[in-house]
Amino acid sequence: MIPLANLELRWPQTLFTAEALVLGDAPDLGTQNWQDRAQLLLEEAFTGTAAREHLARVAAAEGGFWGSNAGANDVSSKGVLKWLANSAVTFPTQAQPRPYWSQRHAPRPLAADPSRLGEWFLQTIRDLHAHGYFEHTFPGGCEDAGDADLGMDPSMVLVERLGVPDLWPLQASRDSWDPENNTDLFYDLVEALHDLVARPRSRSYHSYWQHWHYGDFSTSVGQELYRWRVNRILGVAGIDLQLADAGEDVGRLVRVTDDGRDTLIERVQAVGADRDARRHAVALFRSRSADREAKRSAVVALARLLEDRRQLLQTTMLSRDEGALFQIANQFDLRHSKADQRREYDEAYLDWIFWWYLATVDLADQLIMRSGATSSPAEAPTP
Repeated sequence: MIPLANLELRWPQTLFTAEALVLGDAPDLGTQNWQDRAQLLLEEAFTGTAAREHLARVAAAEGGFWGSNAGANDVSSKGVLKWLANSAVTFPTQAQPRPYWSQRHAPRPLAADPSRLGEWFLQTIRDLHAHGYFEHTFPGGCEDAGDADLGMDPSMVLVERLGVPDLWPLQASRDSWDPENNTDLFYDLVEALHDLVARPRSRSYHSYWQHWHYGDFSTSVGQELYRWRVNRILGVAGIDLQLADAGEDVGRLVRVTDDGRDTLIERVQAVGADRDARRHAVALFRSRSADREAKRSAVVALARLLEDRRQLLQTTMLSRDEGALFQIANQFDLRHSKADQRREYDEAYLDWIFWWYLATVDLADQLIMRSGATSSPAEAPTP
C-alpha cells in the first residue's frame, strides 16, 4: 500500500472515512465518472498526491480509463478506497501533524493570535469557494452550459440574510466585517456562510471558459467540514467560541467548554424522549449572547427534566440526597420566584448549577437504561 508518512489529511479523519465509504458503495463503481469523483475526494482530503496517484495506478491496472488489464495480485480501486477509509484513524492531519522536534522534546503552548483571525477566515472562504463549496447557493452561470442567466450575486443572498449590502467578495468588504472592526458582523457572517456551504462530490471541466462545474452537492458534509475548519482558526486565534456540531444550535457560535463537558453535552442531547427540551436548555446556556436570564432559564429547564425523574431518583438515592438536588433550585430564585427566595448570588453559581444538573440528568439516564425503566412517563430512551 502507501507509506503512512505520505498520507496527511486536510480533513477530519471521521469525515473522510464517511465520504470514502459512501463512494465505495456507489452503484457506478469502476466507471470513469466514479474514478473522477474518487480523484476529487482524494485531492480535497489529502495534502499530498500519494493517495490519488496510487488510485490512478490501480485503476490503470484494472483496465480502467488507461486501458490495461489487472494482474491477479493487484488490489481493486474499491479496495484502495476501503483501505484508506479503514486506516484514516492512523493518518496525521494538517491540524495535528506528526510531532515536530519541540513537541517531542520540550512542548510549548501555542500562542494565540486574534489579530490574524480575519485574514485566516478570508483564506478559508477563498479555498472553499475555489473548490466549489458555494456553487450550490452562489451559481455563477455559464454560456457553455446554457445557464448564463441563472447566475446568482452572492451579495444579494447575504443582504437577504444579514441586511448588509456589498459583502461579497469578502476581500473588497473586509473593513466592514473584519473582527477587529465589527465583531458582531463577523460572527453573523461566519454563521450565515455555514448555512450556505455544500460539498460538491463531482465536477466537470469546461475547456473553453477554463473553469470547473460542480454537482452532487452534500450540505451536511460541506457544513461539517466548514465547522471543523472555522473552529480550528477560532481556536488558534484564542477565541472562546466555536460552531456547535450538534443540537438545536448546530452551526451557531457557542461558548467553548473543555472536552469532558463537550462529551457530556453530546451524550445528554442524544438520548431521551425529551430530547428537544434537553437541546433547548443547552442552546440557551451556551449561546454566545447568553446573559444571566438565559442561563437561569436553562437551569430551570434542567430542573424540570429532573422533576420528571424524581420518582426514579427517590428509589435509587437516599431521599434526603434526592431532595437536596431541588433545594438549590427552590431557594435561589430559579423556579418559583417567591418573595423569600435568595436573589443576590454571583452568576458563576448558575454555571455551577447548570453543569451539576446536566450531569444529574446524565446519571438518571444511566440508571434508567440499567434498570430498563422509562425515561419519561411516556417513552423509553432512544439511541
